[in-house]
Amino acid sequence: MVNDVGPFSPFGDFDAEIVGSRVERVGATTERVVLQLNWSGHEGFDAEHTFYYQHPMPSIQERGQAFVQRLAECTGIGHLSDTEQLHGRRVRCVINERLAISYDEAA
Repeated sequence: MVNDVGPFSPFGDFDAEIVGSRVERVGATTERVVLQLNWSGHEGFDAEHTFYYQHPMPSIQERGQAFVQRLAECTGIGHLSDTEQLHGRRVRCVINERLAISYDEAA
């Protein structure tokens, strides 16, 4: 089961701004990234997307690293070396019924 966003996140397509991020060490070999997305224009964020950039399970790590690569492509950043590079960037995000998220270039 995929849960990229929280259970109260709405489904649909959104032009979102990445308004914040944090990188959290969860263990010796695990690093989690949390992106804060805003599409309403109100202060704060509408959803948080959590993924693992480093993880002992290869499939989870590959999925997380694929998000980083896709976000770099969608925002025009050649090489993403810090999540702060994403702050203020706009992306098109789709959240489906399984709470999975995907990204594309903003309209």
